[in-house]
Amino acid sequence: MKTMWTTAKRLARKTPVERDRYIDFLRLFAIVVVVLGHWLMAVIVVRDGDVEVDHLLALAPGAQYLTWILQVMPVFFIVGGFANAMSWSSSQRVGRRYSEWLQSRTTRLLRPTTVFATVWAGATLLLMTMGVDPATLRMATQAVAVPLWFLAVYLGIVALAPLVIRLDRRYGWSVPLSLASAALVVDYLHHGIGVPVVGWSNFLFVWLAVHQIGILWQRGALPRGISGNLAVAAAGLVGLYLLTVIGPYPTSMVGVPGSAWTNNLPPTVALIVLAVVQTGVMLVLRRPVTAWLQRPSMWAVVVAGNGRIMTIYLWHMTAMITVAGFGLLAGGSGLAINPLTGTWWWSRLIWIAVLLVPLAGLTSLFGSFEANRVAHPATNTAVVVGVMVVIWGFARLALGGFVATDSATVGFLAPLAVLLGAWLLGITTLGRAHGGVGSTPS
Repeated sequence: MKTMWTTAKRLARKTPVERDRYIDFLRLFAIVVVVLGHWLMAVIVVRDGDVEVDHLLALAPGAQYLTWILQVMPVFFIVGGFANAMSWSSSQRVGRRYSEWLQSRTTRLLRPTTVFATVWAGATLLLMTMGVDPATLRMATQAVAVPLWFLAVYLGIVALAPLVIRLDRRYGWSVPLSLASAALVVDYLHHGIGVPVVGWSNFLFVWLAVHQIGILWQRGALPRGISGNLAVAAAGLVGLYLLTVIGPYPTSMVGVPGSAWTNNLPPTVALIVLAVVQTGVMLVLRRPVTAWLQRPSMWAVVVAGNGRIMTIYLWHMTAMITVAGFGLLAGGSGLAINPLTGTWWWSRLIWIAVLLVPLAGLTSLFGSFEANRVAHPATNTAVVVGVMVVIWGFARLALGGFVATDSATVGFLAPLAVLLGAWLLGITTLGRAHGGVGSTPS
């Protein structure tokens, strides 16, 4: 840990003047919010030896408005659009091929993820041979693999980034507006008149529209000045009010058990409107936060956090499942508090502190796989096929975990697909990269 911090401070001192520190901060901030949100939303209680797993937003419906703040996936895609546009422009100036650019954008995403998939496939096999109930194991591995849904979608968006950047340069605001219109039509078809399957197309329309906001931001096409930024946020809030309070959309921006439909699975146009709110807020805070990040100690924290950002994201649910598992083995000690009581709310501080311990250990163990390495050369065709194979593997794991659908054997096909896709992309997990926390992602 000391070496990691020393390396982070060294990298922080070497940060180029032109680097946009605010984008790196937003990426890390969003990860922290996601981790804490997942840890707080899960309500695990042991009563008379039986395990009950519930969702905070189902137990306390009034808290669903908090998701207007805590649902930060739009921030990831906005920041991704900004970073992808900047990276692609730089790549074009030096004449890099598409395959080289895509490798550079996906190496730090895929290396730690292939390690995650391999370790959990092996752990699942081991736990099965030890006699752990397959149904319980299936539920647990589904929980730890949930974060992969975002990576499946984001990887596809990154692969399409050069195309949508080109469309932005030609058509500007027409691109996100067209995508938002398409998302609205899909919402009507799926939720309005009940057309099956079509709703899943919004994983493309919604998140591409949000990603496009970041592209517009990077080229300076968003409103400027505090008044303009506040107007953007206010317009988004009005839109959310019209959609959720007056209109038919759910209040919560994340899924709530028992709801007729959700705003995130599949995504709806409400998430695009939420992205507008968050864009306005991010623009308002840009100047003061950027000034704050000029402090060496603050910037070093951001550098260190970004150096392990994927590892933290991938393993935070594993940390929670591990703690819950040990709690059950100990007879439910600490998990028998009635939810939503004053004692339970105060215990959330202890809950988070306890979860940070295994997460720190997992980050220390697997974090070095996140450091940058040079990928092997690959053709444009190979990287496109590789991306498609990895997306399938991520999606399959996010939906079903590491246990096969018959709940009796390990589902090796999806982890193998992830490894195969990474290999096609020229990315391997053999060996550990040097350089401590690595550089902050571009």
